[in-house]
Amino acid sequence: MKWNFNLFAIKMRKIKSMLLSIIFLVSCELSEEIKYNTFYDGDKIVIHGYISLNDGIKVCVKRTVPPNQIDRNDKISDVTLYLFENNIIIDTLVPIDDYYYTSSKGLTLKMDALYHIETVSQTLPKVISEPQKIPVPIEFDTLYIQTEEMTYYARLLGFFHRKQNDVGYYIKHNSFYEGIKYSPSFGPQIGLFKLKI
Repeated sequence: MKWNFNLFAIKMRKIKSMLLSIIFLVSCELSEEIKYNTFYDGDKIVIHGYISLNDGIKVCVKRTVPPNQIDRNDKISDVTLYLFENNIIIDTLVPIDDYYYTSSKGLTLKMDALYHIETVSQTLPKVISEPQKIPVPIEFDTLYIQTEEMTYYARLLGFFHRKQNDVGYYIKHNSFYEGIKYSPSFGPQIGLFKLKI
């Protein structure tokens, strides 16, 4: 067998050029850190939740995080939440998990009282929520059942009159499949509907 030096040289040049192009492609990575000034006024407590006659109070508590550190932990371990009724402490909210707090069992709320929440923490500034009343239950005027033709899903539509100066919203959502209730979702006023058919 005769050795073909020209064919060997051509193959070696191809291999060299492939290796060089791989090295150039891998090593030509450019990264540059972009510096920009973000405004962050320090850690603060953020609370949001709902209050209702039937379910009491459920509140989510977190801390703010800087815009350029969104993966930072937002849990607060040393916070205590107090519920006030007409500016008098009536309850200390109980933690459900790392974020959520709820009212004590057996707490009775009143329709005409003003409620607000205050937070106490050793490391973060105090937060006081806006006072609010529990909205008056509404009465339905009319109730319709709509059924979709292809799927036979039923939709229950309720109509009611709202007072002109009434603010807020009302939502009650239950899903049923073959007569079994599942995936309930709710807003701040769950349980406030007084159904009148």
